[in-house]
Amino acid sequence: MSDETILADIKKTIADNTIVLFAKGTKEQPRCGFSAKTIQVFQEIGRPFEVVDILPDPRIRQELSALSGWPTIPQVFVKGELVGGADITEELLSARLDTAGIPDPDLLIRTGGDMRVSNFLLWQLAYTEIFVTPTLWPDFTPELFQQILNDFQSRERRFGRV
Repeated sequence: MSDETILADIKKTIADNTIVLFAKGTKEQPRCGFSAKTIQVFQEIGRPFEVVDILPDPRIRQELSALSGWPTIPQVFVKGELVGGADITEELLSARLDTAGIPDPDLLIRTGGDMRVSNFLLWQLAYTEIFVTPTLWPDFTPELFQQILNDFQSRERRFGRV
């Protein structure tokens, strides 16, 4: 396969797919942490996307980088436009959520004793403190709310640090 054929295949893939990710590895088996993270972000969005593995032929990466002007992998194209790689996909995802522009919650109070969030704000809850109470919502009192707030104020927030 010639370099011109590889470049034509890259352009066709970009044109034929709303979202295409050029990555190291496949959706099922990413071969680097950045590619895995980017694939995970797009899987969380739940929209169809195509992944092209650049590893089988080093000329794919060479031709792709020459076309895009972007030296690193992964590379994400949306509607034919390069939007970047793993470095911006979290920001891209956050900007496209219904809660864009609204601060992520600091505290989630889960009533009824259920130890799950039921797909509620999954992306935004990454650094949220969660308080689970067996009290059902109709029985939730201002006093219990104040007790939870007092507990929350005494917690050491680490925001992902260990």
